[in-house]
Amino acid sequence: MAPTLKSFLKPVVVHFVETFLSRSEVFIYNYVASHVAWDPLVLCKFTANENEFPVSRQVVIPAPITKRDPAWWLNEAVLKLTGRSFWHRRAEAVLRELKPSVIHAHFGHVGYGMLPLSKRLRLPLVTTFYGYDMSVLPRRHEWRRKFAKLFREGDLFLVEGPCMRDRLLELGAPGDKVRIQRIAIQVNRYPAWQPAGAEPVALFVGRFAEKKGLLPTLAAVHNVRRRGLPLRLRIIGDGVERFAAERFVAEHGMCDAVDFLGMKAHGEMIQELSRTHVFVHPSRTATNGDTEGGAPTILLEAQAVGVPIVSTLHADIPNIVGNGQGVYLSPETNAEQLAENLFTALHRREGANPAFVRQHHDVAREILNLEKHYREVASV
Repeated sequence: MAPTLKSFLKPVVVHFVETFLSRSEVFIYNYVASHVAWDPLVLCKFTANENEFPVSRQVVIPAPITKRDPAWWLNEAVLKLTGRSFWHRRAEAVLRELKPSVIHAHFGHVGYGMLPLSKRLRLPLVTTFYGYDMSVLPRRHEWRRKFAKLFREGDLFLVEGPCMRDRLLELGAPGDKVRIQRIAIQVNRYPAWQPAGAEPVALFVGRFAEKKGLLPTLAAVHNVRRRGLPLRLRIIGDGVERFAAERFVAEHGMCDAVDFLGMKAHGEMIQELSRTHVFVHPSRTATNGDTEGGAPTILLEAQAVGVPIVSTLHADIPNIVGNGQGVYLSPETNAEQLAENLFTALHRREGANPAFVRQHHDVAREILNLEKHYREVASV
């Protein structure tokens, strides 16, 4: 039989994320931009940072943002009455024309929202869980019910490590539908660690949310400074804990030692990372139960650069950070050990070994594993 045009075309995977793309979700972009045997299409409701995260094909179908918008209530009413909102209907029309083979939803609650499209179009649904979606949302009865439906009707569920896999199984995900898919980065695109200046500098990068550990970082820096080491802290990010962080700095006389740099483009952040003397990211379980679920991508990037890392034994962090040279992990609530590790890292000045992340988290290798998962559920 002579080959048809379709036989030369790659199957299409629709990556759906509500906003494409937050800088804190670069892990999604790494996969979208690295496909080999599949043709990626991004479907989203909103866009952000388009210049930093360019894609070849993207479809934006806007949706009402808040309950203050009457269109939001109308959309919800149609969804409850018919099982498909106006947004689902528009998306269905687009996808029927594009003929994808798989829908890949990023975040558990997003996967649940894609069930009507998956069923109507008879497309397999792959859902990746990340953190908030499997630690905070399941505390609500409504979301336990919704996730039970997702676990029954979804085709495959991806998590980044064994700790997260165990948690998803506890929530009721069928074991035969759960796969580990590591967070991955483009390991060869990172500059080598070259700390700048004689004055020791620590760097924190992340949302100012309790689970990211900004306040414990400030406390550890204060502890080290009280020992006589003139440590400076540079902070990239923003969020709800900003006022508390600024108050801590003022109350402890650290205004001349802490720089709040705000949000930075990804490339600028990496340059900061390569110049700092130590990277600090003490993730923890927040009082509302929110966790990293897996582990922050920034810890992979810090390893690729080779900067010393001070972090915690939280979630899947021990599984993605090669414990050893230039890596210091402490129990997530042990403030004294965190400060001691920071002091030791600055004293030893021994960089982290990039070998672990190159071996286990290179997107050039991990994308092949992801595409294997697609083939498990798709007729291609």
